Order: sequence, then structure tokens, then C-alpha cells
Amino acid sequence: MTEYTKKIESLAINGGTNEIFYNSCESHALIVLINLVKNADTYIKSICGNMCSEVSNNPEYVESVRSFLNGNKTRKFQILFDKYDISFQSRPIAKTLAMFPNQVEIRKLKSGYIKYNDKPVHITVSDDRAFRFETDIEKKMAWGNFNNPKQGKAIAKVFDHFFDNRYSERVPLIDTVC
Repeated sequence: MTEYTKKIESLAINGGTNEIFYNSCESHALIVLINLVKNADTYIKSICGNMCSEVSNNPEYVESVRSFLNGNKTRKFQILFDKYDISFQSRPIAKTLAMFPNQVEIRKLKSGYIKYNDKPVHITVSDDRAFRFETDIEKKMAWGNFNNPKQGKAIAKVFDHFFDNRYSERVPLIDTVC
């Protein structure tokens, strides 16, 4: 286990620490996202490209999503794509999400990207307190916090604004599980 993994797990599990973390590569993004999912209690909201990446389809990430949704039938996972790709439907993460049609809602932006400082961003927020804010989507550079209710609520509010029908449209999940 790397020092980075130990630090992120400690911040995620303790939950009482209001401390900023950073990630600067794909492997760090995976560590952070797995811990966001593993430590979520009620909801996860994510603005992302298309979930066709190795991060989104990493077996450990997919299993953490499955465990989150299996853990309680009231848990919700909402996803907003800014670059929807139909090939998403055949990916492991899509197959897992399709198993939970009452808990998962997926939409895609009608046009454009969500921007911060005039650059596209991706975000994941859970439980009005934990979040990852990706400011460079190509290099997977991000910052976040596992216990900052003020910023977590503000980010969730931004998500909800764009998840609205005016800005996005529903993406049906095709249940391909036999």
C-alpha cells in the first residue's frame, strides 16, 4: 500500500478531519474515487466524461459501486455525462449500474461542459460533505476533502442545477446482465 493510499484511506475513514487532499494522476484519481464511494452513506453525484475510462471500469471501483448500492436500497447514484458515448452501455460499470434501476439515474448535458475558471471540470460529491473536484480532466488533476459540509453542499447544489431537465436529458441504462 502506498503512502498516498494510506493517507487517502485515513482521511476517508476518519471523516472527522476537514483536510484538503490533492491528486495528480489517474492512479490517484482511482484511489480517491474508490474511497469516496466506500465511505458514502446516502448518495453519490458525479459529473464526468462518459465512464468509459480505465478508472471507471477498474474492478475495485466497480465493486465499490456495487457494494454501495447493495448496502441500502435508499442509496442513490446520479451521474451527469458531458461526453456521453454509447459504448458506455457495454462497460462493466454500466452493467453494474443497470442492476440498480431504482437507485441510479444517468443524464447527459444537452450541450457544452461545466466550467470553472473557463476550463471544463469533473466533480464527484457524496453526502453533502465529501468531494473530488477535477480541474484538469486530461491529466486527472484534482483536489478534494472528505469532510467539508460547506463546500460539499455547494458542489451538490451545482450538480443539482445542471442535472435539471433544462440542461440535461435522461440516458437510459440498458440491462445487459443475463
